[in-house]
Amino acid sequence: MEIPPLLHELSKQKYMPKVKAELQNIQNLLNQLKLFKHECQMQNLEVSISNSNNGDLRRKGDSRPTNSAETLTACELPWGSLKLVPTGNIDFSISPDCFAIKSNLQEIFGIFERKLNIFCGDDNQDKYLNKFFVLSEDVYLENLLKVLNALCEHCLPAVLSTVIYWYEKQLQCHFEELLNQTERRQLGINYIFCLLMVEVLPQLHFFPESCEQSVSYIIALAFKEVAYRDPLCLGANYNNFLAVAERYAEVLGVLSQTHATIIQKVFLSSLSELKKENPVTSLTMNNIIALLMAMKFFRIKTNQISDFEIGIRFLDELGQYFLETKQKDIKHAIAGLLVEILLPVAAAAYPLLTCLLCICQSKFFLANWTQFLNSILASLKNKDPKVSRVALESVYVIRNNCEGNTATRNRLESICNSLFPKGNRAVVPRDSPLNIFVKIIHFIAQQKLEYAFKEIIFDLLGCNRAHSVLKSSLYPERMNIGIRALMVIANSLQLKEGPPDMPRSMTNTTTQRLKKMYILRPLTADIARSIGLEQYYAPCWKAVDANCCASPSEVKPKLDLFRTCIAAIPRLLPESMSHSELVELLIRMTVHIDEELRIHAAQTLQTLMNECADWREDIIHADLNFLSNQILDTYPSLLDSSLRLLQQLMFTWKTTAHIEKKREMNGINEKENGFVNSLRMQISPLLTNSVALALHSVEGFALAMLCQFRTQTRKIVIGILKEVRQLLVLVTPHQHDTSVIEVLDNATSYVYNKYIEHVPLSERQFWNADFASASDKIASIETDSCLVNSDRGNEYFRWDPWACALSGYCEYRFLIAQCPTAVFYAWPIVNIRLNICNSFIDPSNPQNENRASLLRNSKSKGTNSSICGESLGQDSYLSLWQKYLVMACALAPPPHDSINSFTRAENDLLRSIPSIRLQKNLNVNVSFYQKMISMLRWEHMIDMRDSVVLGIGSINPFSFESLLYEMKIVLREAMERKADNNARRKKRKDLLRLQIIRILEVAVFRGVMLCSGCIDSENGLCSVLADFFDSMRQNLESDQDRDLLLLTNLRLHFAKTVSFIIHSVPADKRKNLLANDKKQSLFFLFTSWCSRSIASSERKREGDVGTYVEQRAIEAMCALLCCGPIFETNKAIGENGYLYGWLETLLDSTNPIVEKLIERTLSVMIDLNDETPQLLEWAINICYCKPSNIVKKCFRSLVMEYPCEFVSIFILCQMLSADVDPCVSESAIELLHLLRRQFLDDSVTVVKYRKSNVNYFLINQIEICRLLAKTYPKITMSVFSEVCWRVENACPSRRTSMLTLLVAWIENIQLVDQQADFQKNDTSGTHGWGSLESSHLILNNLLYITCAQSAEHSKEISLLWRTLANNYPSNLSIIINYLFTMVILSPDILLPHTKRIICYLMDSCASSVVTILIDHLGNVNELFKANLERCEMPPYYRYQNSTDMLEKDKREVQDDPNEDLSFDNFFQLNITDEETISGIHELPMPAYGGYYSPLSKFLVPISQSIISFSRCNLALLHLCDILRCSSNVDWQEHIPLLLIVSIIGLDSLRPTICRHSRQTIINIILLYANDYITISQLSNILLSNQMLLKSNAIFCSKSELVQAIVFCMSEKMERPLWSNEDITPKQWKIESAEHLGCLVRHLAELLLDNIPLLAIRWTQLAMGMALSSSNRHIAGRCFQIASALCQSPSPWIPGLLSRLVETVGEPHDETQSYVTDILLCLHTTVGYLALSQQVMPSQSPTHARSISYTPALLRQTAVAVASATISPVHDRKEIRHSMMISETNEPTIGLCRSKSATALKSTDVSVGEEDLSALCQLLSISVALLESTNDNEYILALHLLDKILDAAGPDRIVCLQRLAKTVNQLDWTSFSGLVGLIVKGTAMNNGYELSLSLLIKCLDVINEPIMGNNNSLPLIITVALPILLLNFDAPTPLCISVAKAIANHLSDKIDYVEEEKKATDDPTIHLISMMDNYVERSFSRDRFQWAKCVCKYLHDAFLPDIIQFVVLLAEDPSF
Repeated sequence: MEIPPLLHELSKQKYMPKVKAELQNIQNLLNQLKLFKHECQMQNLEVSISNSNNGDLRRKGDSRPTNSAETLTACELPWGSLKLVPTGNIDFSISPDCFAIKSNLQEIFGIFERKLNIFCGDDNQDKYLNKFFVLSEDVYLENLLKVLNALCEHCLPAVLSTVIYWYEKQLQCHFEELLNQTERRQLGINYIFCLLMVEVLPQLHFFPESCEQSVSYIIALAFKEVAYRDPLCLGANYNNFLAVAERYAEVLGVLSQTHATIIQKVFLSSLSELKKENPVTSLTMNNIIALLMAMKFFRIKTNQISDFEIGIRFLDELGQYFLETKQKDIKHAIAGLLVEILLPVAAAAYPLLTCLLCICQSKFFLANWTQFLNSILASLKNKDPKVSRVALESVYVIRNNCEGNTATRNRLESICNSLFPKGNRAVVPRDSPLNIFVKIIHFIAQQKLEYAFKEIIFDLLGCNRAHSVLKSSLYPERMNIGIRALMVIANSLQLKEGPPDMPRSMTNTTTQRLKKMYILRPLTADIARSIGLEQYYAPCWKAVDANCCASPSEVKPKLDLFRTCIAAIPRLLPESMSHSELVELLIRMTVHIDEELRIHAAQTLQTLMNECADWREDIIHADLNFLSNQILDTYPSLLDSSLRLLQQLMFTWKTTAHIEKKREMNGINEKENGFVNSLRMQISPLLTNSVALALHSVEGFALAMLCQFRTQTRKIVIGILKEVRQLLVLVTPHQHDTSVIEVLDNATSYVYNKYIEHVPLSERQFWNADFASASDKIASIETDSCLVNSDRGNEYFRWDPWACALSGYCEYRFLIAQCPTAVFYAWPIVNIRLNICNSFIDPSNPQNENRASLLRNSKSKGTNSSICGESLGQDSYLSLWQKYLVMACALAPPPHDSINSFTRAENDLLRSIPSIRLQKNLNVNVSFYQKMISMLRWEHMIDMRDSVVLGIGSINPFSFESLLYEMKIVLREAMERKADNNARRKKRKDLLRLQIIRILEVAVFRGVMLCSGCIDSENGLCSVLADFFDSMRQNLESDQDRDLLLLTNLRLHFAKTVSFIIHSVPADKRKNLLANDKKQSLFFLFTSWCSRSIASSERKREGDVGTYVEQRAIEAMCALLCCGPIFETNKAIGENGYLYGWLETLLDSTNPIVEKLIERTLSVMIDLNDETPQLLEWAINICYCKPSNIVKKCFRSLVMEYPCEFVSIFILCQMLSADVDPCVSESAIELLHLLRRQFLDDSVTVVKYRKSNVNYFLINQIEICRLLAKTYPKITMSVFSEVCWRVENACPSRRTSMLTLLVAWIENIQLVDQQADFQKNDTSGTHGWGSLESSHLILNNLLYITCAQSAEHSKEISLLWRTLANNYPSNLSIIINYLFTMVILSPDILLPHTKRIICYLMDSCASSVVTILIDHLGNVNELFKANLERCEMPPYYRYQNSTDMLEKDKREVQDDPNEDLSFDNFFQLNITDEETISGIHELPMPAYGGYYSPLSKFLVPISQSIISFSRCNLALLHLCDILRCSSNVDWQEHIPLLLIVSIIGLDSLRPTICRHSRQTIINIILLYANDYITISQLSNILLSNQMLLKSNAIFCSKSELVQAIVFCMSEKMERPLWSNEDITPKQWKIESAEHLGCLVRHLAELLLDNIPLLAIRWTQLAMGMALSSSNRHIAGRCFQIASALCQSPSPWIPGLLSRLVETVGEPHDETQSYVTDILLCLHTTVGYLALSQQVMPSQSPTHARSISYTPALLRQTAVAVASATISPVHDRKEIRHSMMISETNEPTIGLCRSKSATALKSTDVSVGEEDLSALCQLLSISVALLESTNDNEYILALHLLDKILDAAGPDRIVCLQRLAKTVNQLDWTSFSGLVGLIVKGTAMNNGYELSLSLLIKCLDVINEPIMGNNNSLPLIITVALPILLLNFDAPTPLCISVAKAIANHLSDKIDYVEEEKKATDDPTIHLISMMDNYVERSFSRDRFQWAKCVCKYLHDAFLPDIIQFVVLLAEDPSF
C-alpha cells in the first residue's frame, strides 16, 4: 500500500496538530496490523487477516473469533461488526517511523540471511558473490531496498545505526564453523553491508551533521576492508574478496558526494603511513595499490567552484605522488586512478579546455597544454606496456577542436606522427588494442576528414607508395587499422553519426552495452560519392586490393589482417580476385583452424547471400562442391558444422527472398543499390537456369546425407530440405520439380506400411506421418538377430531399418519420378562416398584381413584438429556403407539410350549437360554394376550379404535391365547344371543362387516388373528370367546331399519370388507370362513341398519342409493358378478334377493367411476360366453348406437336388418362388406344394380349406406366403427362425425375397411383455399368437436384421416393423420399450437403427408414437430401467430384481401333458385345438428354442458397465428425427417441452445427447421455416453466420436467421455448443449462459409468429422444471432459459422465496450455486415486471432501430396474449437480427416501441401497485441478504439491489419508505442502515467497485432514514478515496463519475445553506473544488497532496469518526 509515502509527505507539512496526531495514530495502527500479519504468517496461525491457501477465505473485517487469546477492539465497522485486532507482543509506545523502519529492515535482513545461508552452504567454492547477489533477479528485495531508500530520507541516522549493529552482530556469530566457511560468510556479510550502504547513503544530504559518527565508522571500515590480503591465505575466496573490495570502493564513491574531504583526509593519512615504510617491500607496494583502488569510484563535484577546487587539489597531490614514487606498479595504479577520476569529468564537459577554464585563464591553458600533450606522446614509446596504454587512452581523451586550422593541423600532425610514424612497419605503442587507434582516426575524421584520409589512412594503406613496393612489402598491422578506420568512417557518414563516445568506467551494476550495428551493403563508387568520399575511395580500393595479395613475413599480423579482410567482405571487395575464387576462398576458410577466422568467413558468406543476389547460386554450387569433395564422412563433427553452415546459408537466402518478395508486392525497387548493376557483368557462368538447379543440387546433396547414421546429422539435413522447399516457393514458384521433403513426407505412410516390418502394425499406425518424425522413429529401432529365423524368411528383422526406409523412399514413384534433378545431383555424391566406405569394409581388401577384429577397434584418436573431432570407426563405416549402397543402387542412372527410362524433365536435364559428362557417367555406371556384382560372391558374412541383397535389390527399375546384362556371367554360373561332387563349391554356388533369388525378390517387391524391360511385347517374362527360374526349378527338384538350411532358404525365397512376380502383373496380362508347361512344372514342385498342408500320396520327408515353406509354396501355387487359364483343363477342373480336393482343403483351412489367399484365388480362377463350366458348377453345389463367403455362388446347385430337411427347403422354396428365372420359380412352387401336402396337411385341414376353394397354385410370392401363414400359424416361429438364420448369409437379391416372405408370417404375432402393464388395458376383441419367448426372439432378430441389412433393404424392413406394430394395439408400446432397452445396452451402435425403426413406425401410427415419446420426454429425473444388466445368453439382457421369467414360461409350456412338441407331431396339431394364455394364443417355439440372431456383436461387452439414460434423454434421441417425418402430427403443443430438453442437452458431455439436441432444434426450425426460406437456400448456408452466438451478429431477415441457426447447430455436432458448466459462487457469469440466452431469444423470436403462446408456455415449463428438478445442472439451465424469455417474475416470486428460505446460509457449494442461480435469475428478470409500453411516433422503416428487438417482441407477445389481441404480421425484411442481444428495432408501424433486454423499463413508464409490491419484495430480499455472512450471497445481493434501484427509477423513494416500514415491522434492531450494509462490500476484493457505484446512487436518497445516520456521506467519500488515489494520474470513468457525483451532491447541499453562511473558506466548497480538480485533472500537486487536502476538508466539514474511517481504509482491498 502507499500509505507510508503519504504519511511522510503529510509529516513535512504544517497541518493542524489534531490532524497530524490522528494521522500518526493511523500509521501506528496500520503498521501494527502489518507486523501482526507478518508474524502470523511466519507462525502459520489461522487468523482473519491472513488469506490462507487452504480455503480460509474470511475477510479482513470479519468479526469471527480467531485462535489468538488476547484481542483488542479497534472500532465498529460500518456494517455493524466489531474489528478485533490480536495484540500479541506489539509495543504500542513505539513511534510510527521507527516501527516502519524496523519492519522494513527485519524483512530485508531475513531475506539476506536466507540468501547468505544458501551461499555458504553450497559446496561449490567457485561461486562468486557478485553473481549470486544480483538485485535485478529478486524484484521483491529490490523494491524493499527502494522503500528503505525512501524511508531514509526521514530517519537515516537510525537506519545507519541499525545496519551497523546488525553487521557487527553477524560478524560475532558462527566462529565454530570451518575456517573456509567462516571466511565465505564474513565476505558475504561485508558484501550485503555494502549493498545496504549504497542504497541508503545517497540520503546523507538530508542529515548533514547527525550521521557523522556513522559515516566515520563506515569510512574507516571501508579502508580497512580494501586493504591488501595475500591470495594464498584467501584461497578459493580471493575473487570474492576482490568483489567485496570493489563494493567498498563503490561505498566510498557514494560518500564522496557529501564527505569528499574526510575521505581525502583518511586516504592521504593512510598513504602517508604507507610511504613511511622504508624500504618499500612488495607487501607495502600491494597495500598502496589496494589503497589507490579504494578510490576507484571517487568523483569530483563540478557544480560548485569550491568543491571543484578541492578535487583539483586532490588530483594535484596524486600527481605529486606520481612524480615522487619510483615504483612502476604504483605509477600505473595512480595513472589508472587519475583516468578513472577524470573520465567522468571529460565525458560530461569535453573538450578538457571547457573544464579547466573554470579554474584558470584561457591564455594560461593554451600556453601549457601542449606540454602535457607532448608528454603523453612521448610516453607512447615507453617500454612499459601499461604506461604506453595509458598514454594512448589519454590521446583519445584529449580532443582538440578549439583552435585555428594551423594550430589544429600542427597538433594533429604531432599526434599522428607519434601514433603512426612515417615509414615504420608498426604503430606506437605496439600490441595495443587496434580499436583505440581506429577511434582516434574516427574522431579526427569528424573534424578534419581530408586530413584523416590523406595524412593517416592513405599512409596506413600504402596508397602513396609505388605498386612494386606494395608487392614486396606489407605492413599488416597498419593495413588492419587503415581498413577498419575506412569502414568505420564510411559507416558513420552513411548513418550520419556523431563522434565516438568517451570511454566509460563500468561497474558491476551497470547495464551491458548494445552491440553496434554496421552497414553490410558493398561500398561502391556511387555510395562513396554520396557520402563525400569520392576522391578517397579509388586509392583506398586499389591499395586494399594490392595489399591483400601480398604475403607478410609475420604470421600473427597476417592472420589479424586476414580476419579483417574477411570481415570487410562484402563491404570492401578485392578487384584482383574473381567471384568464384573469392567464394571458394571463403568456403575453405569456414574449416580453418582459427576459430575467429571461421566465424568471420561464415558470417561473410551469409552476408553475401543476403546482399549479393547474383552470387547466391555460385556460393551454393561452390559450397556443395567443397562439401562433396573435401568434407568426407571420416570426421562427423566437421561434417555437421559444414552442414549447419549450409543450412544457415539457405535460411539467409530464404529470409532475404521473403523480404524481396514483400518489397516486390509493395512495389518497392531498390534502384539505389548500384552494387547489383555492377555485378551483372559477372553473372553466374555455371548454369542458365541457375536458381532452381542450385536449389535442387542442394536437395541432391541432402539426399546423399540422409544416409548418415547419426540422428543429429539427419536432423540438420531435414532442416536444409525444409528450407529449400520454402525457397522453391519463393524464388521459382512454377519452374521446379517437386521438393524432396514434400515427396518424402507424402511417402512416409507408404514406407511405414510396406518397409518397416520390424515394429508391429498396431504401433506403427500411431506414428506421425512426416519424414522428420519417421527419421527419428525408424532410426531408433534396434534390430534383434534372435528374432530372425531362416525357415521363416524373415531376414529383414536384422536389416538396418533406416536402410529399408531409404529403399522405400527411393522407389520410382517417389524420388526418381518426382525429383529427377535432385536425384541427378545426388547419385555422384553417393557413389563417391560409397567407394570410400567400401574400401574400409571390402573383405577382398588386403587391409581388411580380419573384419571381426576391425569392427572391435575403437574410434581413432589421432592428432586431428579440434574442429575435426573424432574420426569414424570401422563399425560406423559399415553402417554408412549399408545406406550408401541402398541409395546408390536405388538412384543409379539408367543407360542413355534406354527406352522409357526418363521422363520429359529428365531428358531436358540431360540435354543441358555436356556429352562428355554423359559419357563419363556411362563409364561410371558400368564400373558401378561390376562392383555391385562382385559383392554377390561375398561369403561367410551374413550381415553383409543381407546388406548386398537389400542394396542391389533396391536397384532403379530403369537400370535393372542393364544390371541383368552385366550379371550374365553370374547368371550363367548359377544356371550351370554340371554335376559337382565338391560340397564346398556346391554350397558356394547355392549361396550365389540364393543371393540372386533374394535380389530378384526385393526388386520385384519394389515394383521392378512394370517399369523395366522384364516383360516383353507379348506380356511374357523375359527369356533371361524365364530361363533362370526354369534352371532353379530343375535344381530344386534334386535335393540330395545338400545343406538343409540353405535348401530351405532357397525353397522359401524361390516360392516368394514366383508369387511376387505373378502378382505384380495385372490379372488381364498374365495369360502369356509363363508357358503352361512351366506353370505345371512349378505347380507340382510347390505341391511336393506342401505335404503337411495337403494330403498327397507322393508325400516326401516332412522334416525337409518347414511350415513357412509350405505357406509360401501354397501362395506360389495359388499365384500359378491365377496366371492365365488353368493348365490341363480337363484333368484339373473337369469332372472329379484333382484340383477340387485341394481347393476344398484350402477352403476348410483355419489358417488366416490361407483363408485370405483362397478367397482371391477362387475369384480370379472363375474369372480366368469362364469357359470351363465345371468350376462354377462345383461352387454352386457347395454354396448352401459352406460359409457365407461362397454362399452367393451356390444357389443354382440347390435346384438340382432336394435335401430332406423340411424347414430349410420349405424356406428356400418360398424364397425361390420370387426368382426372376421362371424355371427356378416354377420349380420352387411345385416343390412347395409337395412339401405342404407331405408334412403339413391332414384330412381335416385339407377338407376345410378345399371347401373355401383356395387356389394352391398361386404364382405370386406374397399371396403364397400369406396363405401358408394363415393356414399354418403354429409354424410361424420355425419359419421366422430359419429365415433369420439364412438371411444373414444371403446375397442382397435373395435377402429381399426372404424379408418379403416374412411379412406374411409376422401378421400372426402379438407381442408379450410381462414388465409392462399397458397390456392389461387392452380390450380389443381379437387376439393373436404370441408368448414371452417368441416376443424376445422376434424383437431380437428384427432388430439385428435392421442393424445389418437396413442400408440395402430399408423398404422391406420398414414393412416388417409397421406390420408388427399395427397388428395389435399393445405391440407399439412393447416395441418402443424394447428399443429403449437396446439403446441403453449399446447407444453408440444401436441408436441409429432404433431411430430408423421409429421413423418406420411414423409412416403408419404417427400420433400414437408421438404420444408415447412425449410422455417419456417429460420424465427428466427418472432413469429408464436402472436395474437392467447385460448377459451372455439371449435376449442378452435381464433385470436384476426380477425372477427369471423366461424359465417360468418354459416350465409352464413343458408341464402341459396334453401337448406333444416333438418335431414329428408338431405340424400335426389342429388349428382348432390351440391353448390360449390371457386371451393370446400360445405360440410354440421351434426345436432348441429357435435361432437368436447374434445381436450381441452390436452390444457392448459384458465387462463394460451400462450407461444409464433418463426417459427424457431416450425420448429426445428418438423424437429428434421424427420431426422431419411427413405426418399429420400437430407439434405446436409439444414444441416448448422439446425446446427445453434440447437446450439442456446442448452442453451434454455425451456426444450423442449433444448431437441430437442440436438436430432437434434444427428440425424444429425447419418445421416452421418454409414461410421464410426454401430448402435450396438452406443448402447454401454461408460461413458468415459463424458469429451466430455473438452479440454483434446481425441478420437482415428471418431467412438469414434460420440459416444462421441451422449452420450453428450443424457444425461439429458431436461437441457441446457451449461448455458444460454451472454457475458457482466463484463464477457467476459464464459464457455458456450468455450463449444460451442468445439462442433462446432468437428461437422464441423466430417461432412466435407460428406459436403465439410460446414464450409464456416455455417460461412456465422452465420455471416449473427449475423448481422441481433435483438435478443441479438442469435447474440452473432452466433458470437461464426463464431469464432469457423476458417474462415477468411476479408469479414465481413466492416459489423462489420459499426455495431461498430453504437454501440461504448453507455453506455447501451446491447449495450456494443454487442460490446464485435463483438470484441471478431475479437479477435478469427484475426489469420485466409487467412494463407498460407506450406507442411512439412512427419512424421510417429504413431507420427502425432499437437496443434489442427480441425481448421487446416477447414482451409484446405477452401483452398481446393478455389482451387477447394479436396484431397482424408485418413485413420485417428490414429488421436486423442478432443472436445474443439483438441490435435492431422493430418497425414501429402498428407496434409498440421496443425496449432493451436488460432495461425494458423507462422513466416515462409508471409501475403499477402490484408490480411495485413485487419490486418491494425483491428489495427486501436483497437487503436481507446483505446481512449474510456468506460473501457470495452478499455480492449477489449487491448486484440485485443495484438492478432494483435502476428498475425503480423515480419510485426509489417509495420503495425505500416501504422497506423502512418493513424493517420497523420486523423489529430489526441490528439494522445499521443501508449505506453501512453497502459499505461492507468495499472490504471485499470483488465488491469494491460495485459497492462504490451503489453508494454513489444512494447519494440522491441519502437523507432517507433507511439509508443510515449522518455519518453516511463522509463514509461514502472515505471509501471512494482509495480508488481515486490509485488512479489519480489516469482517472478511470468510474473515478470521474464518483468525483462528479460527490461534487454535485455537495453543491446541491450547499444550495440549502443560507446566503450569509456561504464563505469562501467553507470546507465543503473546498472539498467540491478538490473533486472538480480531480475530474479536470487540474490539481497542480501530486496525489498525496490532493489526499491531504481532501482529508482535511472532509474532517473540517463533517467531523466524522476518524478511527472508524481509518480502520475501514485498512480493510479496503485497494490498499
